Amino acid sequence: MSIQTEEDLVKIITEDKWMMDILHTVKTIKLPDWWLCAGKDLGCAAWLQ
Repeated sequence: MSIQTEEDLVKIITEDKWMMDILHTVKTIKLPDWWLCAGKDLGCAAWLQ
């Protein structure tokens, strides 16, 4: 899969249970400010598509 649009990237993330668990956890603990940065795991998920 070639990532061409924001929707393509959102699809990759929402289909990845591990990444969704991270997003849900961060939302649950209600940090005032946080970032999820592209690194090994997000980059690998995108490149492996």
